[in-house]
Amino acid sequence: MEYDEGGENVFTGKMKTRGYFLGATIETSKQDGIFTVRKFGMFDGTSLVSLIEPAKGFSAARLAKIVPDQDILARLRETVLAQNAENQEKALKQKALYEAQAKTLDLEATQ
Repeated sequence: MEYDEGGENVFTGKMKTRGYFLGATIETSKQDGIFTVRKFGMFDGTSLVSLIEPAKGFSAARLAKIVPDQDILARLRETVLAQNAENQEKALKQKALYEAQAKTLDLEATQ
């Protein structure tokens, strides 16, 4: 949960409401040879943010009292779980591909 001053988004040109937001960011990882590349969904459309309450200004006391609507929490949770399942499926396919390639290279090296 965080407060955002709102205003124009410099990347999209759209105006963002000033207020309190609840967000979740999807983390993806992919094996790239011997390296694991970890990516956080800031600019790739996987950052999930919902406006909880518009506000004219920041108040720490108000932020501490805000309880997000259960529908918003459920929607964020379902989206994160679905995205994680999709990412795990992709990672397993990628791992199987690398293992198959490694076996092929091992066979070629022994011949």
